[in-house]
Amino acid sequence: MPAAHHEPHLKTNSDPLDLRSLAALRQCHASGSVAAAARALGWSHPTVDHHLAKLERQLGARLLERTPRGSRTTELGAVVAERAEEILGLCDRLVAEVHDSQLATTPVVRFAALPTLGALILPPVQRALRDLTDAPQLDVTIDELMPIVAGLEQGRIDVAILVATGRVPPISSSRVHLERLRSEPLHLCVARDHPLAISSPNELPRFEQLRDEQWAFGVDEHDPSDAGLKELFAAAGLKPRVGMRLDDYRTIQQLVGAGLTIALVPASALDADAPVHSWAFPETMLRRDVLLAVRTPIAPRGKVGTVAESRKQRALTQVVAEIRAAAR
Repeated sequence: MPAAHHEPHLKTNSDPLDLRSLAALRQCHASGSVAAAARALGWSHPTVDHHLAKLERQLGARLLERTPRGSRTTELGAVVAERAEEILGLCDRLVAEVHDSQLATTPVVRFAALPTLGALILPPVQRALRDLTDAPQLDVTIDELMPIVAGLEQGRIDVAILVATGRVPPISSSRVHLERLRSEPLHLCVARDHPLAISSPNELPRFEQLRDEQWAFGVDEHDPSDAGLKELFAAAGLKPRVGMRLDDYRTIQQLVGAGLTIALVPASALDADAPVHSWAFPETMLRRDVLLAVRTPIAPRGKVGTVAESRKQRALTQVVAEIRAAAR
């Protein structure tokens, strides 16, 4: 004699829903019978029956139509099975996110800067991060402008300090946000005994007076300061003569002091002890902008983001805040 089936109560049970009951209904809906659901879940037939009956009691509704050919979900049971799929999916996601969070190491933010700016900004940023709880780790690259720009565009760098001369942005990618941190004058440096330093120490020389000078340019042919200087020379119908290429401003100023070259040096890199005389260009004419470049993270497809990704975003926000503070 078949076991009697008890009608569900009309009043719902206030106990929390059992995930195993939801799993039993979801599998029964997918498999078309209690027996098939039991095989798929690796449970016994009575166990599946128990959890299905428990769910019907809790919800106060019939969820299955039991026939000699098997059991199939009622119209309401199909709706509940769909919700069970969503609930169990969220549970699986929660477990995965917690697992990811436990496996994740300290978030790493990939930071890049030009040598001079890196030496100025990186130390205070590192000191500030050491004082933070759960501070991110910086993966630091010190390089020239174009390799850094390429790293930002290709996603190998998260945040960087760049420079421009106020004319053309160094990067135009829609994935990279640029923010001007500050501007500084560029100085024309010559030896202290240079004829122009002696004859007109307070007056910036005209470009015609510099037409025969040998300039120290950067190694990177895309150096924005060099590009700005070339534009000014071109406006006067002239072209600067490049005598050497190097990027260390301390060395450049020593060579300038020895009378071997003249150069543009940003205010932040001027060495008070170097044997040079300098004039500052008016910032409306030529200046160096210090820029913060932040690459926008790609959101995971189909979901808001995992715990690890959220930690990375918070870490990036912390680093950006400390860079802004250090650049004031």
